[in-house]
Amino acid sequence: MTDRVLVTGARGFIAKHCIAGLLEAGYAVVGTIRRPEAADEVRRAVARRVDPGERLTFVTADLNHDAGWPAAAAGCRYVLHIASPFPLRQPKTEDEVVRPAVEGTIRVMRAATAAMVERVVLTSSAVAIASGWPDSRVYTERDWSDVSSKSISSYAKSKTLAERAAWDEAKAAGAPRLTTINPGQVFGPPLDDRFDTSGDIVRLMLRGAYPFILRFGFPIADVRDVARAHVLAMTNPAAAGQRLIVGDGFFWMEDIVRILRDRLPAHAAKLPKRRLPDFLARLAANFDPALRTVKGDLGRRWAVSGARTEAMLGFRFRSGEEALVAMAEALIAQGLR
Repeated sequence: MTDRVLVTGARGFIAKHCIAGLLEAGYAVVGTIRRPEAADEVRRAVARRVDPGERLTFVTADLNHDAGWPAAAAGCRYVLHIASPFPLRQPKTEDEVVRPAVEGTIRVMRAATAAMVERVVLTSSAVAIASGWPDSRVYTERDWSDVSSKSISSYAKSKTLAERAAWDEAKAAGAPRLTTINPGQVFGPPLDDRFDTSGDIVRLMLRGAYPFILRFGFPIADVRDVARAHVLAMTNPAAAGQRLIVGDGFFWMEDIVRILRDRLPAHAAKLPKRRLPDFLARLAANFDPALRTVKGDLGRRWAVSGARTEAMLGFRFRSGEEALVAMAEALIAQGLR
């Protein structure tokens, strides 16, 4: 009998790669979608890598509601919980992202427990490890973001609290066993024209929407490595109970602009050329929701290392530069829509 895997948020950039990887590995996949008509979109995207056939099915479920989750988890051996809100701009209230992330994670964990799922792999983030702290250093899996900090973004807070909630649920229930994947900013080639917030950053930059370079940055992970880590961690005995970082170093926005200018010279003219001083960026953040999202990390170099994850899962990550350029080339091919 083919093992079934529940993948939440099947329309997402990471989820589509995970679904393709699972199908290639021989699993049957149940994907959650919020609207039934999204099923065709996911099927078309996944079909670019593998024929989904009858092994890919869908259940309608929303992180904000109980309905659908028990049916989604029923009969599944594993769960990849990937769905989570990821806004490009700071929301009006943090509850817009924190509440669905936390409550949705609890719903998924409890459905998994009731269905006697063997392992849940949760998509967390490096921002659940290193946000809200003032110091510049290399952070590890043992670190947690400071959700009480005034400088933490709503998104980072949502990822931190959602991951905390997952660990609490796993501990209280005693099963299923939990692994979290904590990637840096995820770039890489999308399977279709949906590329989520990370793709928006690159697309807007290449379209000339950013007049200045901020002294802001993040670690980078390739979506192909993130998806592979999910699939491998699902059955790796050593990964149970672990937080696994996926990513490469740290990249200032200035580094990203330089890479795009050097590797894609035909699009260099629209890339930003001048750096906006931190004090002006902080002032502008009072009026610009997008700047408000990064205000707390201006001038801060927080790096992570995925070396421990590479050793545990047995493969080397792609470089941040490769991930960035692969996404940019895919967006250019789509006409930067």
